Amino acid sequence: MNRVKKKPLGVTLLKKMDAYWRAANYLSVGQIYLYDNPLLKKPLKREHIKPRLLGHWGTAHAYGAAFDNPDLIVACVVGDGEAETGPLAASWHSNKFLHPVRDGAVLPILHLNGYKIAGPTVLARISDEELDALFSGYGYKAYLGEGGEPEAVHQQMAATLDAAIAEIKSIQRSARMKGFRTRPRWPMIVLRTPKGWTGPKTVGGKAVENTRP
Repeated sequence: MNRVKKKPLGVTLLKKMDAYWRAANYLSVGQIYLYDNPLLKKPLKREHIKPRLLGHWGTAHAYGAAFDNPDLIVACVVGDGEAETGPLAASWHSNKFLHPVRDGAVLPILHLNGYKIAGPTVLARISDEELDALFSGYGYKAYLGEGGEPEAVHQQMAATLDAAIAEIKSIQRSARMKGFRTRPRWPMIVLRTPKGWTGPKTVGGKAVENTRP
């Protein structure tokens, strides 16, 4: 898989990016786990927390948004557990219907953190070489971003996104100026982070982050 090693974020922008990321992370956790008291303005109680978590933060619509919308690039995050479901597994082939002249583009980001609810994911059981070959067969050019230290991952992902978007625009520009002759190999990103990243390291004396469910 392709790795981009540039560090495009300056000190000020990196701090802003990290603050935005932490705020978005907090909001996501609150929406998933809490019935009430999202800003923790009062002490957290058991009745504020959902007794059971169901479903995924799914992706059903990215390619539909890009069709007939030539100026749109849709960034679509897919969990590796979700990637195993039937509809999502089939939708990897939707890139074959994108027309680089009249359509926009989709940038899939596979979040490979290793586990789903019931155990390890299929895509976490294979090597980088096999993963690269799989997505190459789907018609993608895979970029890899990985790590567990936020600052380093921010820099890596910023550089990788810059490279992927530049490649998308190059594909579109070429097709729109010279005509669409051959189906392009669209970029996608594999983001590998620890399971439960940014959650508590331990709860009740038991390890949480980067452990099996």
